[in-house]
Amino acid sequence: MKRPEVRLPRETPRQRRTKAYKDEWEEIRKNRRTTSRRRRVVRGPEFVLALERASQATGDPIFADALRAARQYGLDREFERRASRLQIEEFGDPLDAHLAQVAFLVTRGKLEDGKRRPLSVREACECVVAETGLPGASFKAAVERLRKQYLAHPRPDDSQVLNLEAAMRSLLARRIVEQEFLGKKPHKK
Repeated sequence: MKRPEVRLPRETPRQRRTKAYKDEWEEIRKNRRTTSRRRRVVRGPEFVLALERASQATGDPIFADALRAARQYGLDREFERRASRLQIEEFGDPLDAHLAQVAFLVTRGKLEDGKRRPLSVREACECVVAETGLPGASFKAAVERLRKQYLAHPRPDDSQVLNLEAAMRSLLARRIVEQEFLGKKPHKK
């Protein structure tokens, strides 16, 4: 009697690409962990206390000004949350750059073998997460967060494609504001 042949499920090209993106993301995360130590979260009261001590120890008015500013902006309470909100208000959402990359891959495609292959929204998000090492609890969670953010972003019509030109303008404006804030002159081409 002949035994039936055992067939393993074949892996599709799309599944192979997803696995490659995930491996790339994990490699980036592994390298990040080994090169830098985990930062210590500074709580609001600790931050204010450090500024008070520095002000008293040095007598430098800069620390007194920083202390007044911290209290004025509410950084003495819920420091991390408030600092993040202020950063988003001032510079915009940090995911905007990633959204512009996703929009580019969806509209123009990824360059492979000299040709551009348009990607689906999900695959474009996987590609961006893998290449940038976007943080997340897992690769899948990071992809889903980016995908939901991309799909929630306003569009001129009902399509799944984000307006690439508007996304790039938004990103450029954000970079200019950052450079002005930091006192640097924007590069002109």
